[in-house]
Amino acid sequence: MILKDTLMTSYSNLFFKNSLAILIIFFTVLSISSQTVKYNNVPADLQLYPRNVQDTGNVIFNGEVQTVGYDSMYIEMFKNEVFQSRRSQVLSYTAGIAPFNLSHKIHAECSEYKFKIFLNTTLVKTISNVTCGDVYLIMGQSNAIEVIPTFTYTNEYCRTFGLHTGTYNGDPYNPADTLWALSKADVGGLTPGIPVVGVWGLQLQKMLKETYNLPTCFINGGRASGFLSIQLRNNGNPEDLTSIYGRLLYRVRKAHVANDIKAIIFYGGESDGYPPGYENYLANWSIIHSQWQQDYPGYNKIFALQVRPGCSSGEELDQLREKQRQ
Repeated sequence: MILKDTLMTSYSNLFFKNSLAILIIFFTVLSISSQTVKYNNVPADLQLYPRNVQDTGNVIFNGEVQTVGYDSMYIEMFKNEVFQSRRSQVLSYTAGIAPFNLSHKIHAECSEYKFKIFLNTTLVKTISNVTCGDVYLIMGQSNAIEVIPTFTYTNEYCRTFGLHTGTYNGDPYNPADTLWALSKADVGGLTPGIPVVGVWGLQLQKMLKETYNLPTCFINGGRASGFLSIQLRNNGNPEDLTSIYGRLLYRVRKAHVANDIKAIIFYGGESDGYPPGYENYLANWSIIHSQWQQDYPGYNKIFALQVRPGCSSGEELDQLREKQRQ
């Protein structure tokens, strides 16, 4: 009994010491990452980097080490959990601050990258599930944001950024909702705070992944109901979070992809089957097209879909369809 008690005491002491050591390491790393390093540019978990003409994305890390005593920083890159390369920089302080600027290139394919940031030999930050591919925007009315509860498909290479708001994306946007997420299509509508891309949006992502081995980010800024005129930009405040245009632009800019849109897909017009909707459709289309050129420079294509017969109860749906054909 005495031997058993002695062994239990020894195990308890060992457990306490190990637990204490783990806690010390945890709080040391937390202190370093939160107080010592200021990041100006750093990837986020699940972030997708748009591919360039070389089929690569450049992942940039820059900022400042704000505590003296560290002589180097290095960043390790892993591809599908396999170590690939290391980038390092000698730290040089001025007035107690050492700037750093490092980068890694990642390839556009269905692979996920992880990065580990070290000060000297201390791990201070880990970023996981970063990938590279193409970015698409979806806009329009209810046809653009249709959801089906039974379509529960998700995939790590089908991503989006930010959230749909309630009332079919009609409510103002919370500026704090700036996280990368896996795309969903099975919820939405009146449900706020969901990373919805719509059912056909997610189906397109699935097809692109399976056909071309390519990750994608779809950001859906559609909103149910309303003439095309309510889709236009508030020129006095382009990122107006109470507006359809502003909510999408805010999300795209926060994702740092505004200059790298592969294509814009517009599927709307259900409400414009009534006057003055179809009467002003081409004029409003010219306006929003010009606004897209300003805010999303570099996109390759626009896919403007014609509203199908039966998608609107408008008395002049044929007039609207003719405007969309033009």
